[in-house]
Amino acid sequence: MKQFIEFNTYQSQPSLRVSSRKRYPSTFFFMVKTGGILIHVGKKEYLVSCGQQFWIPSDCLHSITILPNTHFYQIRVSIRATENLPQQVGYTVENSLVNSLCDTLKKTEEETLAYRHLLLVLNDQLKLLSPTLVNPLMINGIKNNESTDIAALVNISTTELKACLLMREAVRLSRSGKKIDQIANQLNMPIETLQELSKSLLSESL
Repeated sequence: MKQFIEFNTYQSQPSLRVSSRKRYPSTFFFMVKTGGILIHVGKKEYLVSCGQQFWIPSDCLHSITILPNTHFYQIRVSIRATENLPQQVGYTVENSLVNSLCDTLKKTEEETLAYRHLLLVLNDQLKLLSPTLVNPLMINGIKNNESTDIAALVNISTTELKACLLMREAVRLSRSGKKIDQIANQLNMPIETLQELSKSLLSESL
C-alpha cells in the first residue's frame, strides 16, 4: 500500500469475480453503488446491495464474490492505522459525509495534496462507524423464493444469480485442484455447458 489508507473505485464489469477465503492485515470497507457483493464471514454469507455498506476488520477470515455489473467503492486501511477503527464485522449505517468524501475522491487526482487531505478526513470518519450483523440479509442455503428477492436487489434475474453461484462453486473446486471433468461430474452438468458458462461469466476457461 502506498498510503496507510487507500481508496479505489471499481466500475461495473460483466465478469463474475471470486476471491479466495483468507485473512488480510488490512481493514476493508465496501460501499455498493450498483449490483451486489456477497461476503462470506464465518459460516454465513451476507449480501451487500445497492446503497449498502459493509465493514471487515483486519485479520477477519472472509471471501467476497463480486456479481457481474457491480460498481462499488473500496476503502482499505493498513493494519498500522487500525488502532481506533471498529473491530466488529458488519453493515454500517449510511454516512452522508463518507459518501461525499468518496464521491469527491473519485474525481480527485491521486497525487495531489487535496487527495491526501480527503483520505485523512475519511479515516477520521471511519472511526465513528458502528458495524452490526443484526438482521442481516443472508443467502446461506438459498431457496427459490429467497433467490428471487436477492436477484431483484442486485438487478439480475434469478437464473443469472443461480448461474453465478454455480460458477463460483466451480471456481472453488478448480482452485482446490480438481480437473474440469471432475468439477462437471460433481456439479452434475455436461463439460460443454460448464465451459460455456465459464466463458460467459468469467470471461475465461476454468
